[in-house]
Amino acid sequence: MWKEFENFRFRDGECVDDAAVRINGLVASLREMGETLEDHRVVKKLLRVVPKKFKQVAVAIEMLTDLKTATVEEFVGRLCVAEDADKEDAQEVAEGVGRLML
Repeated sequence: MWKEFENFRFRDGECVDDAAVRINGLVASLREMGETLEDHRVVKKLLRVVPKKFKQVAVAIEMLTDLKTATVEEFVGRLCVAEDADKEDAQEVAEGVGRLML
């Protein structure tokens, strides 16, 4: 299980919520086996493996948040906000392209 945790990566095209479910499942399994895995370690792991489009968000979170007290839920919530904003931007661009063709 530790190896699976250490090798955790976002899959191509995977949304933040799906990745969070996968890593939370790993963490739950490790804790059931008696391992102690603190939230700040999981947050640091997620910061290292975020997709390239979220790297700036991850850097900002790392700079502005106390990682020792950060929870996985807070981190995932912030990434979800960034993901939603990215989707809205992409939708606006797609709508704009359609108008240009008319």
